[in-house]
Amino acid sequence: MIKSKKLVLSIVILAIFLAFYNLIELILSIHNLTFRHTVFYPFIAIAAVLSLLCIIQIIRILYSIVKNRKFKLFLRVLAGTATVIVSFLLLISLLLAPVYFAFWHQPEQVVEKDGKKMVAYVDSYLQITVYYYDYKNVFIRGKQLKVMVDGGNGGSDPYENGQGPHVYRYTYYDDNGNILDSNWAGK
Repeated sequence: MIKSKKLVLSIVILAIFLAFYNLIELILSIHNLTFRHTVFYPFIAIAAVLSLLCIIQIIRILYSIVKNRKFKLFLRVLAGTATVIVSFLLLISLLLAPVYFAFWHQPEQVVEKDGKKMVAYVDSYLQITVYYYDYKNVFIRGKQLKVMVDGGNGGSDPYENGQGPHVYRYTYYDDNGNILDSNWAGK
């Protein structure tokens, strides 16, 4: 009984945390803003830890059903099967999370672009593409993409060495996402 109360409490805390984050994200979105990595990554980490705690509690409850001989054999077999499936899915997700993050992560830099402070996200897996958004503060940036720069072949963050990307192609956007200017560099 105590285990199930802890599980319910954990799920309620996780639900409140997710609802609170999504409510703030919705309010920001109405004002054409969104969170930067300084908020988003800690949110993901906290949500992952809370989810992991919930899953571990579910596994413990299912395992206690399997061990308890008071329950009918069918229910114990069902709980045992569920325990194996949930444990397997947890293990797979823990093993694949770093791989997923390695391909999904876009380094964030605060840079000056065209005389304006902007937040740059670098996608450099195969092709270096830099996405620029309006800088608001340490926690928030503009939601609308302002400039996209094609920096050629990928492999590294062009801002790591303090320079910036070589511009092969650029596209400027207005506040509504319409293209203002797009050109191959040098043309």
